[in-house]
Amino acid sequence: MSEFVEKIKVIICDDHLLFRQGIVASLSMYSNIEIVSEANDGHQLMNMLKHTMPDIVLLDINMPVMDGIEVLPKLKKEYPDIKVIMLSMHNNVTMIAKTIALGADSYLTKSDTIEMISEAITKVHRDGVYFTPLMNKALLKSTQENEELKRMDIRRYTDSEKSELPKPDTNAVILERIITKLVSG
Repeated sequence: MSEFVEKIKVIICDDHLLFRQGIVASLSMYSNIEIVSEANDGHQLMNMLKHTMPDIVLLDINMPVMDGIEVLPKLKKEYPDIKVIMLSMHNNVTMIAKTIALGADSYLTKSDTIEMISEAITKVHRDGVYFTPLMNKALLKSTQENEELKRMDIRRYTDSEKSELPKPDTNAVILERIITKLVSG
């Protein structure tokens, strides 16, 4: 007698066919994950979502037509229940922080193992978030930048100099989003 395993429905959105095929083939080994569709770019993904409702989208950043940075806030606004795991070759903490601020639920690099990708899919589906060492580093950097901005005595700057200073808003958004995920997760 076999047990019924509820499958986590996943769409992968990446413009590299060979990479998508590798992810699809590798994730097929996991009985709890089902790739329900594939998209070449963000525009195709948004059209696909009108007919196919996944639990999770694996989303690349650099794509033609509509890239991951452009599609992420639109996807989260129109489909707030869909979880998004960024899966990109970028490992820059500033880029990671930006995607978190835009609504990403996790961030993996294309050099991560298929086991890590599977674990991220499972945990994001169950807990709403999956933290990686890179995400932790991005959080720490954002926290440090936010604290540094708070300590700055902006009264000593001219108005034109103030306009050139970084704004703490982005860091505050990132921190608020991550704290909310930790508390509610």
